[in-house]
Amino acid sequence: MSRTILIANCVLEGRSGTEMYTRDLARELIQMGDRPIIYSTQIGALAADLRLQSIPVIDSLDQLAETPDLIQGHHLLETLTALLHFPTSPAIFVCHDAHSWHSHAPAFPRIYRHVAVDRACYDRINLTEKIVTDRLHLIQNGVDLNRFHRRHALPKKPKRALLFSNYATKLNLAVIEHACKAMEIKLDAIGAKFNSEQENPERLLTDYDIVFAKGRCAWEAIAVGCAVIVCDRDACGELVTTDRLDYQAECNFGRRLLNRTLNQPNLLRELKRYDAANANQVTNEVRKRSDLKRITSLLSDLYDEVILEHSQTPTSHQSEMHAAGEILRWLSSQRMRPPREKAIRSLALKQMSQWMQTWIPTIRKNSGNRRSA
Repeated sequence: MSRTILIANCVLEGRSGTEMYTRDLARELIQMGDRPIIYSTQIGALAADLRLQSIPVIDSLDQLAETPDLIQGHHLLETLTALLHFPTSPAIFVCHDAHSWHSHAPAFPRIYRHVAVDRACYDRINLTEKIVTDRLHLIQNGVDLNRFHRRHALPKKPKRALLFSNYATKLNLAVIEHACKAMEIKLDAIGAKFNSEQENPERLLTDYDIVFAKGRCAWEAIAVGCAVIVCDRDACGELVTTDRLDYQAECNFGRRLLNRTLNQPNLLRELKRYDAANANQVTNEVRKRSDLKRITSLLSDLYDEVILEHSQTPTSHQSEMHAAGEILRWLSSQRMRPPREKAIRSLALKQMSQWMQTWIPTIRKNSGNRRSA
């Protein structure tokens, strides 16, 4: 049976990790027969593109004419707003960032499961935010293998390299370029800081032997068949290899692996470890574990589990208001931050207070109706 899934993401303007995750998940859910709807208060080019693909995008929950069967939240404020607006819908929360305030995992009665995309996020949710492990899942990012086709076999000696990042700077590029030049490797770069964001990186990646990347960019490059050195702004890690793949993948090829200074000696050491045969084995394994269809299927099973559990669980408006109050208290404690974040949090506190005042009567009414249904 078709399910209506409301996906709450803080922004739909560009090509950040959560934006691409949201786009790909929505596309795959449609293929499975579900009805995804994306909610974000900051919409732009990506939202327009999704609407052209017949995927509904809204920036006000009043635009949604029906109650979603499930809410999948990616960011704190958008998730809580959706939960308060739809007081009978269950939810899951997916944490994409181990550090940012907006990825704080909310403890709320109708969030039945938390999902971490990597080990760092898992540790944040479990150890710092105290979500118990039987309510916590590690489900990693997926790659659309129908788009990211395998390249031809890697050469014995690499000839072309790519810096693939929206965060690395021209200064970082110069350091990497210096190391590549010493190995007689030509380097290119794509990303926001180079005025060369790519809507279809799958068309470009097949031209490169080595890619410097982290996170989603690394997953995509490996899936295509490139050798990858985990790298981003001001720091680098190791070449991705079969003997370290389980750990590197659990870390999402991300920040936890960026434990070395971005300099020529460190980069040269990893470039010299290039092994075409080993990179091919890495690609084989990553294409098995990161297939978007497989990842979406895992999430779909979680949806069914949560919807069933919610149907058997009485709603307590008192515990929900207490949880919402705790989240407001936590947001208030985060005020002493840089000016821009402080302004965002102040606005968030005001919005959350307004939502609570508006929806307390509705929550009480609807929770009573659901128990009597």
